[in-house]
Amino acid sequence: MSFSLAYTEHRPPTDLLPWIACFWQIVGEGAAGDSLLHRVLPDGCADLVFDIEDARRGGGTPIDIVGPMSCANVFELRNAIEFVGVRLRPGAIGAFSGMPAGCLLDSSVPVVDLPQPLRISSPILAECANIQARFELLADTCRKTLSVARQTRSNRRLRAR
Repeated sequence: MSFSLAYTEHRPPTDLLPWIACFWQIVGEGAAGDSLLHRVLPDGCADLVFDIEDARRGGGTPIDIVGPMSCANVFELRNAIEFVGVRLRPGAIGAFSGMPAGCLLDSSVPVVDLPQPLRISSPILAECANIQARFELLADTCRKTLSVARQTRSNRRLRAR
């Protein structure tokens, strides 16, 4: 069995540190028919997960929000993979999903199905020249999403008065 896998984390910009623990990337490739079991341990965080390879191929659901996990999960990785993610700090998922963390516990949901979808195109993310450009695009998208979430909360407070 031959499967190479590389995982890297990058610190988010200072203004996003209250909500984002890190940006990450996992890249790998296996020989035809090879696979790798990849274990992910629960850490109280939720992740925005972008399947770059899927976006390049134009299939499936290339953007998911993965809620906090109560137990470890094992994923089978096959062929060429490239995922980019945003690890949200515990409790920050509501600002990005419009839903409480408990509603997303142990689940993965396409972002288009959320009450507050992210405004990002995965094909544009896949076309970025390098990983730094992807992280910059993700940081800008996260800032816009947080701004919309703050505005929505503010509007709710005003209507409640």
